[in-house]
Amino acid sequence: MRRLLSWAGVRRLLIAALLPGATMLGLAAQSPAQAGADPEAAAGRRPAPSQAPDLGAGDIRAVLQHLDDCFGRGDTFAYLETFVPDHPGAHAVMARELSRAAAMARRECKSTIVGEPRRLGPRTVVRIHQQLRLENTLGEVAAYDSHAMLALRRDASGRPVPTLLVEFPATTRQDLGAGLRCPACNYEIGGAAGWLCVPQRGDRASALEAASFYLLGTDLACDVSVRIDADAPDAVPLAERLAAALAELEPEARLGVASPWLPPAHRQDPPRGLCGARLEVEVADAAGVADAGRAVFHVLTFGGLQHLLLVRGSQRSLAEHAADVDALLASYRLLERDCDLALAAARPLHHHTGGTLDDGRYDNRLHHVVMRGPAGWKGQLRCGGAAFRVSWQSPDGARLWLTGLGVPPGMQQWTSTTADRYLRQLCRQQGLEPPPAAEPGPGATDWIELAGCSTRTRTISCRSAAAATDPAAPALRWIHLQVHGDLLLIADGYAPTTADEVALRSAFETLVRR
Repeated sequence: MRRLLSWAGVRRLLIAALLPGATMLGLAAQSPAQAGADPEAAAGRRPAPSQAPDLGAGDIRAVLQHLDDCFGRGDTFAYLETFVPDHPGAHAVMARELSRAAAMARRECKSTIVGEPRRLGPRTVVRIHQQLRLENTLGEVAAYDSHAMLALRRDASGRPVPTLLVEFPATTRQDLGAGLRCPACNYEIGGAAGWLCVPQRGDRASALEAASFYLLGTDLACDVSVRIDADAPDAVPLAERLAAALAELEPEARLGVASPWLPPAHRQDPPRGLCGARLEVEVADAAGVADAGRAVFHVLTFGGLQHLLLVRGSQRSLAEHAADVDALLASYRLLERDCDLALAAARPLHHHTGGTLDDGRYDNRLHHVVMRGPAGWKGQLRCGGAAFRVSWQSPDGARLWLTGLGVPPGMQQWTSTTADRYLRQLCRQQGLEPPPAAEPGPGATDWIELAGCSTRTRTISCRSAAAATDPAAPALRWIHLQVHGDLLLIADGYAPTTADEVALRSAFETLVRR
Protein backbone atom coordinates (compact mmCIF):
# COMPACT_ATOMS: atom_id res chain seq x y z
CA MET A 1 0.00 0.00 0.00
CA ARG A 2 1.50 3.32 -1.05
CA ARG A 3 1.45 6.40 1.08
CA LEU A 4 -1.26 8.87 0.15
CA LEU A 5 1.04 11.57 -1.17
CA SER A 6 2.97 9.41 -3.58
CA TRP A 7 0.26 10.41 -6.03
CA ALA A 8 2.68 10.63 -8.93
CA GLY A 9 4.22 7.22 -8.29
CA VAL A 10 7.82 6.35 -8.96
CA ARG A 11 7.64 7.12 -12.66
CA ARG A 12 6.23 10.64 -12.38
CA LEU A 13 8.65 11.37 -9.56
CA LEU A 14 11.53 10.62 -11.89
CA ILE A 15 10.04 12.69 -14.67
CA ALA A 16 9.62 15.69 -12.40
CA ALA A 17 13.01 15.39 -10.75
CA LEU A 18 15.17 14.15 -13.59
CA LEU A 19 13.37 14.50 -16.88
CA PRO A 20 11.64 17.88 -17.20
CA GLY A 21 9.13 17.83 -20.02
CA ALA A 22 9.15 14.08 -20.26
CA THR A 23 5.65 13.96 -21.65
CA MET A 24 7.69 14.54 -24.80
CA LEU A 25 11.04 13.94 -23.06
CA GLY A 26 13.08 16.00 -25.47
CA LEU A 27 15.18 12.84 -25.79
CA ALA A 28 13.78 11.50 -29.04
CA ALA A 29 15.55 13.80 -31.45
CA GLN A 30 13.50 15.78 -33.94
CA SER A 31 14.58 17.06 -37.30
CA PRO A 32 14.77 20.87 -37.77
CA ALA A 33 11.57 20.67 -39.80
CA GLN A 34 9.69 18.81 -37.06
CA ALA A 35 10.84 20.84 -34.06
CA GLY A 36 11.55 24.17 -35.72
CA ALA A 37 15.08 23.65 -34.44
CA ASP A 38 17.78 26.26 -34.64
CA PRO A 39 19.79 25.63 -37.84
CA GLU A 40 22.97 26.62 -35.99
CA ALA A 41 22.31 23.99 -33.31
CA ALA A 42 21.31 21.36 -35.87
CA ALA A 43 24.57 21.90 -37.74
CA GLY A 44 26.55 21.74 -34.51
CA ARG A 45 27.80 25.32 -34.89
CA ARG A 46 27.72 27.89 -32.15
CA PRO A 47 29.16 31.38 -32.55
CA ALA A 48 31.98 32.50 -30.31
CA PRO A 49 30.87 34.13 -27.05
CA SER A 50 30.45 37.90 -27.10
CA GLN A 51 30.47 40.37 -24.26
CA ALA A 52 27.68 42.51 -25.73
CA PRO A 53 24.13 41.14 -25.97
CA ASP A 54 22.92 40.44 -29.48
CA LEU A 55 19.53 41.98 -28.69
CA GLY A 56 18.62 45.11 -26.80
CA ALA A 57 15.84 45.69 -24.29
CA GLY A 58 13.62 47.23 -26.98
CA ASP A 59 13.81 44.11 -29.16
CA ILE A 60 13.01 41.89 -26.19
CA ARG A 61 10.04 44.02 -25.07
CA ALA A 62 8.54 43.71 -28.56
CA VAL A 63 8.82 39.90 -28.35
CA LEU A 64 7.27 39.87 -24.87
CA GLN A 65 4.38 42.08 -25.99
CA HIS A 66 3.63 39.69 -28.86
CA LEU A 67 3.71 36.69 -26.51
CA ASP A 68 1.44 38.46 -23.99
CA ASP A 69 -1.06 39.26 -26.77
CA CYS A 70 -1.10 35.60 -27.89
CA PHE A 71 -1.60 34.50 -24.28
CA GLY A 72 -4.51 36.90 -23.79
CA ARG A 73 -6.25 35.58 -26.92
CA GLY A 74 -5.67 31.98 -25.85
CA ASP A 75 -3.81 31.42 -29.13
CA THR A 76 -1.46 28.67 -28.01
CA PHE A 77 -0.43 27.85 -31.58
CA ALA A 78 0.74 31.40 -32.35
CA TYR A 79 2.55 31.60 -28.99
CA LEU A 80 4.51 28.40 -29.63
CA GLU A 81 5.19 29.25 -33.27
CA THR A 82 6.99 32.41 -32.14
CA PHE A 83 9.76 30.19 -30.76
CA VAL A 84 12.56 28.45 -32.62
CA PRO A 85 13.23 26.06 -29.73
CA ASP A 86 16.64 24.78 -28.78
CA HIS A 87 15.24 22.28 -26.26
CA PRO A 88 12.15 20.23 -27.25
CA GLY A 89 11.66 19.04 -23.68
CA ALA A 90 11.50 22.55 -22.20
CA HIS A 91 9.26 23.60 -25.10
CA ALA A 92 6.88 20.72 -24.29
CA VAL A 93 6.60 21.84 -20.66
CA MET A 94 5.72 25.36 -21.81
CA ALA A 95 3.15 23.98 -24.28
CA ARG A 96 1.48 21.97 -21.51
CA GLU A 97 1.18 25.02 -19.23
CA LEU A 98 -0.17 27.14 -22.09
CA SER A 99 -2.85 24.59 -22.92
CA ARG A 100 -4.09 24.71 -19.34
CA ALA A 101 -4.29 28.51 -19.43
CA ALA A 102 -6.01 28.49 -22.83
CA ALA A 103 -8.84 26.40 -21.33
CA MET A 104 -9.72 29.28 -18.98
CA ALA A 105 -12.58 31.66 -19.78
CA ARG A 106 -10.26 34.67 -19.56
CA ARG A 107 -6.53 35.09 -19.21
CA GLU A 108 -4.05 37.93 -19.02
CA CYS A 109 -0.26 38.17 -18.84
CA LYS A 110 1.95 41.22 -18.41
CA SER A 111 5.67 40.52 -18.90
CA THR A 112 8.51 42.84 -17.94
CA ILE A 113 12.30 42.62 -18.12
CA VAL A 114 14.23 42.28 -14.86
CA GLY A 115 17.82 43.50 -15.07
CA GLU A 116 19.94 43.93 -18.17
CA PRO A 117 20.04 41.48 -21.09
CA ARG A 118 23.31 39.54 -21.24
CA ARG A 119 25.17 37.43 -23.73
CA LEU A 120 25.71 33.79 -22.79
CA GLY A 121 27.32 31.72 -25.52
CA PRO A 122 25.32 32.20 -28.74
CA ARG A 123 22.22 33.61 -27.04
CA THR A 124 21.00 36.76 -25.36
CA VAL A 125 19.50 35.84 -22.00
CA VAL A 126 17.39 37.88 -19.62
CA ARG A 127 15.21 37.41 -16.58
CA ILE A 128 11.55 38.24 -17.00
CA HIS A 129 8.72 38.78 -14.54
CA GLN A 130 5.18 37.78 -15.56
CA GLN A 131 2.00 38.89 -13.81
CA LEU A 132 -0.73 36.40 -14.68
CA ARG A 133 -4.47 36.53 -14.15
CA LEU A 134 -6.70 33.55 -14.96
CA GLU A 135 -10.48 33.36 -14.63
CA ASN A 136 -12.50 30.16 -15.01
CA THR A 137 -16.09 29.74 -16.20
CA LEU A 138 -17.36 30.10 -12.61
CA GLY A 139 -15.80 33.54 -12.30
CA GLU A 140 -13.07 32.35 -9.91
CA VAL A 141 -9.86 34.32 -10.39
CA ALA A 142 -6.27 33.25 -9.81
CA ALA A 143 -3.68 36.03 -9.90
CA TYR A 144 -0.01 35.25 -9.37
CA ASP A 145 3.54 36.08 -10.41
CA SER A 146 5.93 33.94 -12.42
CA HIS A 147 9.66 34.35 -12.92
CA ALA A 148 11.50 32.92 -15.91
CA MET A 149 14.69 32.88 -17.95
CA LEU A 150 14.29 33.87 -21.59
CA ALA A 151 16.88 33.15 -24.30
CA LEU A 152 16.74 34.76 -27.75
CA ARG A 153 18.68 35.11 -31.00
CA ARG A 154 18.29 36.83 -34.35
CA ASP A 155 17.11 34.85 -37.35
CA ALA A 156 18.56 35.14 -40.87
CA SER A 157 16.53 38.30 -41.51
CA GLY A 158 17.68 39.94 -38.28
CA ARG A 159 14.35 39.44 -36.53
CA PRO A 160 14.55 38.59 -32.79
CA VAL A 161 13.18 35.13 -31.99
CA PRO A 162 12.92 33.42 -28.59
CA THR A 163 14.55 29.99 -28.25
CA LEU A 164 13.94 29.10 -24.58
CA LEU A 165 11.57 30.16 -21.80
CA VAL A 166 11.95 28.35 -18.47
CA GLU A 167 10.32 29.19 -15.14
CA PHE A 168 12.43 29.37 -11.97
CA PRO A 169 11.68 29.99 -8.26
CA ALA A 170 11.09 33.58 -7.25
CA THR A 171 13.81 33.28 -4.59
CA THR A 172 16.57 32.70 -7.18
CA ARG A 173 19.24 35.38 -6.99
CA GLN A 174 22.18 33.74 -8.74
CA ASP A 175 24.05 34.99 -11.76
CA LEU A 176 22.76 33.77 -15.13
CA GLY A 177 25.96 31.96 -16.02
CA ALA A 178 26.73 30.71 -12.53
CA GLY A 179 26.12 27.26 -11.11
CA LEU A 180 24.86 25.67 -7.93
CA ARG A 181 26.67 25.68 -4.61
CA CYS A 182 24.99 24.28 -1.51
CA PRO A 183 27.07 23.68 1.63
CA ALA A 184 24.18 21.80 3.24
CA CYS A 185 23.94 19.38 0.28
CA ASN A 186 27.78 19.35 0.18
CA TYR A 187 28.38 20.01 -3.52
CA GLU A 188 28.88 22.55 -6.26
CA ILE A 189 28.52 22.33 -10.03
CA GLY A 190 28.44 24.84 -12.85
CA GLY A 191 30.23 27.89 -14.16
CA ALA A 192 31.28 26.10 -17.36
CA ALA A 193 31.18 28.29 -20.48
CA GLY A 194 27.93 28.33 -22.46
CA TRP A 195 25.73 26.62 -19.83
CA LEU A 196 22.66 28.40 -18.45
CA CYS A 197 21.66 27.23 -14.97
CA VAL A 198 17.92 27.41 -14.22
CA PRO A 199 16.87 26.28 -10.72
CA GLN A 200 13.62 24.32 -10.51
CA ARG A 201 10.74 24.85 -8.13
CA GLY A 202 10.83 22.28 -5.34
CA ASP A 203 7.20 21.23 -5.79
CA ARG A 204 7.91 20.32 -9.41
CA ALA A 205 11.33 18.75 -8.87
CA SER A 206 10.22 16.35 -6.09
CA ALA A 207 13.73 16.69 -4.69
CA LEU A 208 15.48 18.66 -1.96
CA GLU A 209 17.16 20.78 -4.60
CA ALA A 210 17.17 20.70 -8.40
CA ALA A 211 18.21 22.68 -11.46
CA SER A 212 18.57 22.22 -15.19
CA PHE A 213 21.68 23.32 -17.08
CA TYR A 214 21.05 24.18 -20.75
CA LEU A 215 23.90 24.35 -23.27
CA LEU A 216 22.56 27.30 -25.25
CA GLY A 217 22.43 26.87 -29.01
CA THR A 218 22.11 23.07 -28.72
CA ASP A 219 19.48 20.59 -27.56
CA LEU A 220 21.67 19.44 -24.66
CA ALA A 221 20.65 19.74 -21.03
CA CYS A 222 21.83 18.36 -17.72
CA ASP A 223 19.29 17.94 -14.92
CA VAL A 224 20.79 18.00 -11.43
CA SER A 225 18.87 16.92 -8.34
CA VAL A 226 19.62 16.13 -4.71
CA ARG A 227 17.66 13.57 -2.72
CA ILE A 228 18.01 11.44 0.40
CA ASP A 229 17.44 7.69 0.74
CA ALA A 230 17.73 6.24 4.23
CA ASP A 231 18.44 2.81 2.74
CA ALA A 232 21.64 4.24 1.17
CA PRO A 233 21.70 2.04 -1.96
CA ASP A 234 24.92 1.60 -3.93
CA ALA A 235 25.29 3.86 -6.98
CA VAL A 236 25.23 1.06 -9.60
CA PRO A 237 21.87 -0.49 -8.62
CA LEU A 238 20.45 2.99 -8.12
CA ALA A 239 21.44 3.97 -11.67
CA GLU A 240 19.88 0.75 -12.96
CA ARG A 241 16.66 1.49 -11.07
CA LEU A 242 16.42 5.02 -12.48
CA ALA A 243 17.12 3.85 -16.03
CA ALA A 244 14.53 1.07 -15.71
CA ALA A 245 11.92 3.63 -14.65
CA LEU A 246 12.70 5.66 -17.77
CA ALA A 247 12.39 2.52 -19.89
CA GLU A 248 8.87 1.98 -18.51
CA LEU A 249 7.91 5.36 -19.97
CA GLU A 250 9.72 4.81 -23.26
CA PRO A 251 9.16 1.18 -24.39
CA GLU A 252 11.60 1.61 -27.27
CA ALA A 253 14.41 2.65 -24.95
CA ARG A 254 17.58 0.56 -25.02
CA LEU A 255 19.40 0.39 -21.70
CA GLY A 256 23.15 0.17 -21.47
CA VAL A 257 25.16 -1.44 -18.69
CA ALA A 258 25.83 0.50 -15.51
CA SER A 259 29.50 0.93 -14.69
CA PRO A 260 31.44 2.62 -11.87
CA TRP A 261 32.09 6.31 -12.52
CA LEU A 262 33.49 9.23 -10.56
CA PRO A 263 33.69 12.89 -11.57
CA PRO A 264 37.16 14.18 -12.55
CA ALA A 265 37.55 16.18 -9.33
CA HIS A 266 37.52 12.97 -7.23
CA ARG A 267 38.95 10.24 -9.45
CA GLN A 268 42.50 10.37 -8.18
CA ASP A 269 41.69 10.56 -4.48
CA PRO A 270 38.01 9.72 -3.89
CA PRO A 271 36.56 10.66 -0.49
CA ARG A 272 35.72 7.76 1.79
CA GLY A 273 32.12 6.71 1.17
CA LEU A 274 31.73 8.34 -2.25
CA CYS A 275 30.34 5.92 -4.84
CA GLY A 276 29.41 6.69 -8.44
CA ALA A 277 27.93 5.04 -11.52
CA ARG A 278 27.19 5.89 -15.14
CA LEU A 279 24.54 4.39 -17.42
CA GLU A 280 23.41 5.33 -20.94
CA VAL A 281 19.87 4.95 -22.28
CA GLU A 282 19.15 5.31 -25.98
CA VAL A 283 15.65 6.43 -26.95
CA ALA A 284 14.59 5.64 -30.52
CA ASP A 285 12.58 8.31 -32.32
CA ALA A 286 9.09 7.13 -33.24
CA ALA A 287 9.09 9.40 -36.28
CA GLY A 288 12.04 7.54 -37.75
CA VAL A 289 14.61 10.32 -37.51
CA ALA A 290 18.05 8.77 -37.80
CA ASP A 291 19.52 10.59 -34.80
CA ALA A 292 18.08 9.03 -31.64
CA GLY A 293 17.93 10.70 -28.26
CA ARG A 294 20.13 9.66 -25.38
CA ALA A 295 19.99 10.02 -21.62
CA VAL A 296 23.19 9.54 -19.64
CA PHE A 297 22.69 8.95 -15.92
CA HIS A 298 25.52 9.96 -13.58
CA VAL A 299 24.68 8.86 -10.04
CA LEU A 300 26.74 9.75 -6.98
CA THR A 301 25.99 8.48 -3.49
CA PHE A 302 27.57 9.58 -0.24
CA GLY A 303 25.82 7.39 2.30
CA GLY A 304 22.13 8.29 2.06
CA LEU A 305 22.90 11.50 0.17
CA GLN A 306 22.36 11.22 -3.59
CA HIS A 307 23.48 13.60 -6.33
CA LEU A 308 21.93 12.79 -9.72
CA LEU A 309 23.26 14.32 -12.95
CA LEU A 310 21.23 13.43 -16.03
CA VAL A 311 22.67 14.57 -19.35
CA ARG A 312 20.14 14.41 -22.19
CA GLY A 313 19.96 15.32 -25.85
CA SER A 314 20.48 13.88 -29.31
CA GLN A 315 23.35 11.51 -29.93
CA ARG A 316 24.73 13.87 -32.54
CA SER A 317 24.83 16.82 -30.14
CA LEU A 318 26.37 14.70 -27.41
CA ALA A 319 29.17 13.69 -29.78
CA GLU A 320 29.76 17.18 -31.20
CA HIS A 321 29.72 18.90 -27.82
CA ALA A 322 31.39 16.23 -25.71
CA ALA A 323 33.97 18.76 -24.50
CA ASP A 324 31.23 21.06 -23.20
CA VAL A 325 29.55 18.19 -21.36
CA ASP A 326 32.90 17.09 -19.90
CA ALA A 327 33.55 20.65 -18.71
CA LEU A 328 30.24 20.75 -16.85
CA LEU A 329 30.80 17.35 -15.23
CA ALA A 330 34.34 18.39 -14.31
CA SER A 331 32.92 21.35 -12.37
CA TYR A 332 31.15 19.01 -9.93
CA ARG A 333 32.85 18.47 -6.57
CA LEU A 334 32.05 17.72 -2.95
CA LEU A 335 32.66 20.73 -0.72
CA GLU A 336 33.49 18.67 2.37
CA ARG A 337 35.41 15.48 1.70
CA ASP A 338 35.88 14.16 5.23
CA CYS A 339 32.27 14.10 6.42
CA ASP A 340 30.32 11.66 8.57
CA LEU A 341 27.92 9.85 6.25
CA ALA A 342 24.96 10.12 8.64
CA LEU A 343 25.54 13.86 8.98
CA ALA A 344 25.85 14.19 5.19
CA ALA A 345 22.28 12.89 4.83
CA ALA A 346 20.74 14.65 7.85
CA ARG A 347 22.16 18.11 7.19
CA PRO A 348 20.44 18.79 3.82
CA LEU A 349 17.10 17.52 5.13
CA HIS A 350 17.27 19.88 8.09
CA HIS A 351 18.45 22.78 5.91
CA HIS A 352 15.79 22.45 3.20
CA THR A 353 12.81 21.28 5.27
CA GLY A 354 13.59 22.56 8.78
CA GLY A 355 12.60 19.33 10.53
CA THR A 356 14.30 16.94 12.92
CA LEU A 357 13.30 13.63 14.53
CA ASP A 358 14.11 12.89 18.15
CA ASP A 359 12.81 9.69 19.77
CA GLY A 360 9.81 9.60 17.43
CA ARG A 361 8.94 13.29 17.92
CA TYR A 362 9.03 15.44 14.77
CA ASP A 363 9.88 19.11 15.35
CA ASN A 364 9.96 21.52 12.41
CA ARG A 365 11.30 24.87 13.56
CA LEU A 366 11.08 26.43 10.11
CA HIS A 367 7.32 25.86 9.81
CA HIS A 368 6.64 25.61 13.58
CA VAL A 369 5.04 22.18 13.33
CA VAL A 370 5.26 19.42 15.95
CA MET A 371 3.92 15.87 15.87
CA ARG A 372 4.74 12.82 17.98
CA GLY A 373 4.71 9.46 16.27
CA PRO A 374 3.20 6.44 18.04
CA ALA A 375 5.37 4.85 20.71
CA GLY A 376 7.55 2.06 19.37
CA TRP A 377 7.13 3.11 15.71
CA LYS A 378 10.25 3.88 13.68
CA GLY A 379 10.40 7.43 12.30
CA GLN A 380 12.18 8.54 9.15
CA LEU A 381 12.67 11.92 7.46
CA ARG A 382 11.74 12.00 3.78
CA CYS A 383 12.55 14.29 0.88
CA GLY A 384 10.43 15.43 -2.05
CA GLY A 385 8.65 18.42 -3.50
CA ALA A 386 6.58 19.19 -0.40
CA ALA A 387 7.64 21.68 2.26
CA PHE A 388 8.47 18.65 4.43
CA ARG A 389 7.71 14.94 4.85
CA VAL A 390 8.20 12.44 7.63
CA SER A 391 6.97 8.87 8.15
CA TRP A 392 6.60 6.29 10.94
CA GLN A 393 6.20 2.50 10.73
CA SER A 394 5.05 0.04 13.38
CA PRO A 395 6.49 -3.47 13.93
CA ASP A 396 3.14 -4.82 12.60
CA GLY A 397 3.44 -2.92 9.32
CA ALA A 398 1.18 0.04 10.07
CA ARG A 399 2.28 3.30 8.42
CA LEU A 400 1.85 6.97 9.19
CA TRP A 401 2.95 9.93 7.07
CA LEU A 402 2.98 13.65 7.72
CA THR A 403 3.30 16.07 4.81
CA GLY A 404 3.34 19.87 4.75
CA LEU A 405 2.32 21.64 1.54
CA GLY A 406 2.94 25.31 0.84
CA VAL A 407 0.50 27.46 -1.12
CA PRO A 408 0.58 26.47 -4.82
CA PRO A 409 1.13 29.16 -7.48
CA GLY A 410 -2.15 30.78 -8.44
CA MET A 411 -3.63 30.44 -4.94
CA GLN A 412 -3.54 33.16 -2.33
CA GLN A 413 -3.95 30.81 0.64
CA TRP A 414 -5.22 27.40 1.67
CA THR A 415 -8.87 27.14 2.65
CA SER A 416 -11.04 24.20 3.69
CA THR A 417 -12.62 24.29 0.21
CA THR A 418 -9.32 24.07 -1.67
CA ALA A 419 -8.04 21.46 0.80
CA ASP A 420 -11.12 19.28 0.15
CA ARG A 421 -10.69 19.67 -3.60
CA TYR A 422 -7.02 18.76 -3.39
CA LEU A 423 -7.72 15.76 -1.16
CA ARG A 424 -10.35 14.35 -3.50
CA GLN A 425 -7.95 14.61 -6.41
CA LEU A 426 -5.32 12.66 -4.48
CA CYS A 427 -7.85 10.04 -3.44
CA ARG A 428 -8.93 9.50 -7.04
CA GLN A 429 -5.32 8.99 -8.11
CA GLN A 430 -4.72 6.51 -5.28
CA GLY A 431 -7.90 4.49 -5.69
CA LEU A 432 -9.38 5.72 -2.41
CA GLU A 433 -13.05 6.46 -1.88
CA PRO A 434 -13.63 9.37 0.51
CA PRO A 435 -17.05 9.78 2.09
CA PRO A 436 -19.43 12.04 0.12
CA ALA A 437 -19.26 15.66 1.17
CA ALA A 438 -22.86 15.65 2.35
CA GLU A 439 -22.70 12.21 3.97
CA PRO A 440 -19.62 11.68 6.15
CA GLY A 441 -18.57 8.05 6.32
CA PRO A 442 -17.50 5.92 9.29
CA GLY A 443 -15.30 7.86 11.66
CA ALA A 444 -15.47 11.01 9.51
CA THR A 445 -15.93 14.52 10.81
CA ASP A 446 -16.69 17.79 9.09
CA TRP A 447 -14.33 20.76 9.36
CA ILE A 448 -13.87 21.94 12.94
CA GLU A 449 -12.51 25.29 14.09
CA LEU A 450 -9.70 24.88 16.61
CA ALA A 451 -10.22 27.03 19.69
CA GLY A 452 -8.17 30.19 19.88
CA CYS A 453 -6.88 30.22 16.28
CA SER A 454 -7.99 30.32 12.65
CA THR A 455 -6.97 26.72 11.99
CA ARG A 456 -9.54 24.23 10.71
CA THR A 457 -9.16 20.47 11.02
CA ARG A 458 -10.91 17.39 9.66
CA THR A 459 -10.44 13.61 9.95
CA ILE A 460 -11.93 11.15 7.47
CA SER A 461 -11.64 7.48 6.65
CA CYS A 462 -11.39 6.37 3.01
CA ARG A 463 -12.06 2.91 1.64
CA SER A 464 -9.40 1.40 -0.59
CA ALA A 465 -10.44 -0.02 -3.95
CA ALA A 466 -7.44 -2.39 -3.78
CA ALA A 467 -8.95 -4.16 -0.76
CA ALA A 468 -11.69 -5.61 -2.98
CA THR A 469 -9.17 -7.72 -4.92
CA ASP A 470 -6.25 -7.96 -2.49
CA PRO A 471 -7.07 -9.40 0.96
CA ALA A 472 -3.71 -8.17 2.27
CA ALA A 473 -4.48 -4.55 1.38
CA PRO A 474 -5.76 -2.37 4.26
CA ALA A 475 -9.48 -1.67 3.87
CA LEU A 476 -9.39 1.82 5.41
CA ARG A 477 -7.08 4.79 5.08
CA TRP A 478 -7.27 7.40 7.85
CA ILE A 479 -6.58 11.00 6.82
CA HIS A 480 -6.25 14.00 9.12
CA LEU A 481 -6.13 17.52 7.65
CA GLN A 482 -5.15 20.84 9.19
CA VAL A 483 -5.59 24.01 7.15
CA HIS A 484 -3.45 27.06 7.83
CA GLY A 485 -3.43 29.98 5.42
CA ASP A 486 0.14 29.35 4.29
CA LEU A 487 0.37 25.60 4.93
CA LEU A 488 -1.76 22.48 4.47
CA LEU A 489 -0.87 19.63 6.85
CA ILE A 490 -1.88 16.09 5.87
CA ALA A 491 -1.33 13.20 8.26
CA ASP A 492 -2.46 9.89 6.80
CA GLY A 493 -1.93 6.20 7.41
CA TYR A 494 -3.32 2.72 7.71
CA ALA A 495 -3.28 0.07 10.45
CA PRO A 496 -3.65 -3.71 10.21
CA THR A 497 -4.58 -4.08 13.90
CA THR A 498 -7.01 -2.34 16.22
CA ALA A 499 -4.17 -1.34 18.55
CA ASP A 500 -2.27 0.27 15.67
CA GLU A 501 -5.41 2.11 14.57
CA VAL A 502 -5.83 3.56 18.06
CA ALA A 503 -2.15 4.61 18.08
CA LEU A 504 -2.54 6.14 14.63
CA ARG A 505 -5.53 8.27 15.52
CA SER A 506 -3.93 9.28 18.81
CA ALA A 507 -0.90 10.53 16.88
CA PHE A 508 -3.20 12.79 14.83
CA GLU A 509 -4.15 14.57 18.05
CA THR A 510 -0.50 15.49 18.74
CA LEU A 511 -0.18 17.48 15.50
CA VAL A 512 0.06 21.18 16.36
CA ARG A 513 1.45 24.32 14.82
CA ARG A 514 2.95 26.63 17.40
